[in-house]
Amino acid sequence: LLDKCKAEEYRSDIYMLYYGLVRCLNVHIEQSIEKLLDGYHVGMQTGNIESAMINAYCFLTNSFILGRNLAELKVELDSFGKSMVEYKQMSARKMIRPIQLVVSNLL
Repeated sequence: LLDKCKAEEYRSDIYMLYYGLVRCLNVHIEQSIEKLLDGYHVGMQTGNIESAMINAYCFLTNSFILGRNLAELKVELDSFGKSMVEYKQMSARKMIRPIQLVVSNLL
């Protein structure tokens, strides 16, 4: 439907809500991980920074839950964390901080 309406500016919001909050209740979160990362990229491209960062948070949280390699996850957490600070998205930054601490402690 998004492709049909050519509503790119809403794609990040819809991916965040659907793949981050709704779909994970019905199907395995592994099936949503790629779309959350897409939502981040689309949000950054269209200027919807807040939604992009929430997509990043959902992506990182789900990646941790899925048991991704902790070394790779630490690199992504640091990268997204720097972006969050750079774009002054401190609420999203504070949400990923506990995951960063757990990953650092486990390494």
